[in-house]
Amino acid sequence: MHSPRERPDGRLQTELSQRVELLLATAGDRAARQRALAALRESGRRAALESWDLRTLRLTMRRSARAALRAVAARTGADGDDLGRLAEALLMSHGDITDALAEGFHSATAGPVGNPARDRLVDLLLHRAPTPVELAEAAAEAGWRVPTALVAVHLTPRGPSAGDAPVGLPDDVLVRALRSEALLVVPDPGARLERLTRHLVPSWRVAVGSAVAPERASASLRQARDLARLMRAGVADADCARVEDNLAALMVLRDPELSEAIERVRLTPLDAVDDAAGLRLAQTLLAWLQCGGNTAAAGRLLNVHPQTIRYRMRRLEELFGDDLDDPELRWELEAALRSRLSRS
Repeated sequence: MHSPRERPDGRLQTELSQRVELLLATAGDRAARQRALAALRESGRRAALESWDLRTLRLTMRRSARAALRAVAARTGADGDDLGRLAEALLMSHGDITDALAEGFHSATAGPVGNPARDRLVDLLLHRAPTPVELAEAAAEAGWRVPTALVAVHLTPRGPSAGDAPVGLPDDVLVRALRSEALLVVPDPGARLERLTRHLVPSWRVAVGSAVAPERASASLRQARDLARLMRAGVADADCARVEDNLAALMVLRDPELSEAIERVRLTPLDAVDDAAGLRLAQTLLAWLQCGGNTAAAGRLLNVHPQTIRYRMRRLEELFGDDLDDPELRWELEAALRSRLSRS
């Protein structure tokens, strides 16, 4: 599956060129112009449903507009003056074109974009601890059913999609698109959460908080944001991670003094090697622990040859000795490594 910026744009560019041509032919015909703009809104809506991002759609529109201008000029045999008038007509229509595409694009996103009531509800859930009465009133105003449980999800865009909202989500999922992240409130997660994350992963890095009562949504968001830090550091899965699978790392991350103590006690052997080698060995040991001592799986996780993992593990066995065979110490080693690598 293509990510939005890698998706081939030939089909959509051809469609947009045809619709811009139609718009250029509507001079003086108000009804025809409105039909042309409605067609552009439909193009924007379908682009969103096919997981385009708005930036890519706008870039494609600019290329399409140039192609439409050339096509009209070639078909009509326009001379310099006629070409100038066509260019002026296109320039005058530029705002209407981009507005139509954006309206169609946002109509496909989860919930009404820019809906003040839903925006207030998201802010109430994620940044406060609302009373049941406050939550019920805000949910009623937004037309949203208060669930028994929900999760907060933190999304980091893959590439220059900051400010865009995720698209193609269920209507009851609340969305807040910010400058460098997007936040979701997913009610009644259960089995639907896996389907939702599969839909999001091609365009976003997904950090999922724990399931909580609605009044504690802000706690779920704090967990998801901490988890996103671990993902950026390579300590948690880089595509989609859940709090439940990273409890040890998150516990240590939330307590700096405990982090320092467990690193000092368990990672002293790595002080015997230089920083670059120490980082490679730390990454290798963490992958090996995460994979239950499976060398081949650790190699796949780090994208290196299993023989490289075996070589590094021999060095780690020299440094750590019997500690690598102790189940209790393995847990502490993993927590210490996650803590150290989260800051590297």
